[in-house]
Amino acid sequence: MNEKEKMIAHLDDVVKEHEKHRWALDFVMKGVPTNEEKELWLPEQSCLCGQFISLRKKWIIAFFGSDIYTRLYALHKTWHSNIYKIKSLREKNKKGFLGRFLKSRQFKDGELDIAKAHENEALKASDDFLALLKKMRLKAESIAAYRYEEFASEKA
Repeated sequence: MNEKEKMIAHLDDVVKEHEKHRWALDFVMKGVPTNEEKELWLPEQSCLCGQFISLRKKWIIAFFGSDIYTRLYALHKTWHSNIYKIKSLREKNKKGFLGRFLKSRQFKDGELDIAKAHENEALKASDDFLALLKKMRLKAESIAAYRYEEFASEKA
C-alpha cells in the first residue's frame, strides 16, 4: 500500500468511526445500552477523529489549507462539547442510591429537552464534519501519489 492509499484509508476509517459514534449517540438518547457507548465518551484527543486531526495536521494544511483544518478542528470540538453535555445530564440522574439501579429513565422530563437540543447541535456539527471529510477525500484522490511521499514519516 503506497502512502496515498494509506492516507485515504485513514480518512475512510475516520468517517466510519465518526458514523459509529453518531449511531451510539442515537442509542444513548433512546436509553438503549450499547457496547460502543464507552467509545462515544472518549476525550476529543483520544478518539480516532481527534487523533487524525492532530496527527495529520501537517497533511491537512498542506493539501486542503489552514481554513479547512481550523473548520475540521472546530466542528470536532463542537461535537464533543455537546455530547459531553448530554453525558453530564445523564450522569446527574444516575447519582444516589436509586439512580444507580433505576436505569429506565435516562433524563428527567425537563432535561430531555435540553439533551435533545445538545443532540441537535452535535448532529449539525457532525453533518458538517462528515461532509467536509468526504470533500477532503475526493480532493485527496485527485492529488498525485508522489505528493504524499513527504508525509510518509508521519504515523497513521
